[in-house]
Amino acid sequence: MMYKAKREAILHQNSASCSVYDFGGIGVIDGADISIHGRYPENGFAVNAKSDLVIRIISGSGKLITGDCEAILSPGDVAFIERAEAYCFEGKNLELFMACTPAWSPKQYRVMK
Repeated sequence: MMYKAKREAILHQNSASCSVYDFGGIGVIDGADISIHGRYPENGFAVNAKSDLVIRIISGSGKLITGDCEAILSPGDVAFIERAEAYCFEGKNLELFMACTPAWSPKQYRVMK
């Protein structure tokens, strides 16, 4: 088992509209709390080349947009994004938890403009 308290998570400010508390991972999975206030990424779409993503909405409201789909997000909802699928969020006080497998790394992530 691995356990991390919120105070141990590493804060990353991805943009003016997105902050991430990265809990790290164990083996092939990791997780993060994410706050979105506006659009993320601010322009274009994010792509994770290697990880599948599982997202659970904690609070707030917003949208998850992919190339062929748009979902209205509410607390309790769950969304799945397959590796290499381009996506963006639009949120108003949107708080979510994201798990990635395999574990996320900056080398596999990019923003397409």
